[in-house]
Amino acid sequence: MAVLDEDMGGLMFKNILLATDLSPMTRLAFGPTEEIVRKTGGTVHMFHAVRGYSDLLGFDAGEAFVSSLNDAEKQRANAAITLFADDLRQRGVKVDVHIGVGGTFGAIRQAIERVSADLVVIATRGRADYTSQYLGSTCARVLRDTAVPLLTVNDGTRARATKNGGIKKILLPTDFSEMAARGLRFGEEITKLFGAKLEVVHVVSNLWDLAVSLFADGLPDDVPRQVAAVKARVQHTLEKFIEPVKLADVTQTLIEDNNPESGILAYADAHDVDLIVMPYAGRDAVKHTILGSVTERIIKHARCPVINVKGL
Repeated sequence: MAVLDEDMGGLMFKNILLATDLSPMTRLAFGPTEEIVRKTGGTVHMFHAVRGYSDLLGFDAGEAFVSSLNDAEKQRANAAITLFADDLRQRGVKVDVHIGVGGTFGAIRQAIERVSADLVVIATRGRADYTSQYLGSTCARVLRDTAVPLLTVNDGTRARATKNGGIKKILLPTDFSEMAARGLRFGEEITKLFGAKLEVVHVVSNLWDLAVSLFADGLPDDVPRQVAAVKARVQHTLEKFIEPVKLADVTQTLIEDNNPESGILAYADAHDVDLIVMPYAGRDAVKHTILGSVTERIIKHARCPVINVKGL
């Protein structure tokens, strides 16, 4: 998990594992990774997993032969990953290179433990269908089955990557769950880290549209008053939710949209958000919260980096 160092003044990412499939999309992760390293002085551990040829042992291939194949594959991968690492080093980032052998998720999980990673970064081809790509299904498993925060970028961030204006606006959606309350603390700390503005939003169904659809023969006289009263109560809940936050620049906004995902994404685009913080409960709790399932869709479609966290 990310370290909250009170003496150093807040959130510390000391070891960042940047997992790559060696595709050009890897460079999309350089911007946000560099921003974090500049604030924390952390080390980037660039990692790639090769599948290896251990399955050939079942066909009477000798261990020495299989080992030589694995070594050759690792050398090829090392040459490719070193090019990426050198590009990131030229930005003043400290980078170590690691090559693993085996299934991608298992190798990443081992690497997380080996380097004591407190953040994983993955560039995923999300907008196509992140479950079908080399790092796509791995991204989903890292999200669901590890406790380490995961920062993702996808090909939708490409157009905005050239802005390079730093992380100045951070968006934190909430559904008022316990998970969201834990995520609020992380959102506050990462906002302090970047000296940014925190914008907390809650998406509520468009109650007026709902009322119109339900009362086809005409709205009862008290419906407008009831709709206004419900919205006022939700707004009050949102204001109470952010009361623990001690930031100079924090806002709360109630979004009316029948789809939480589209409401969050539209807000992020309209307000030039630089980073979305999505609280996430993991595999066991995902079905019990709105944000759990929404997080996976936000990762696929957001046009800015997304960092998920399970609280501090």
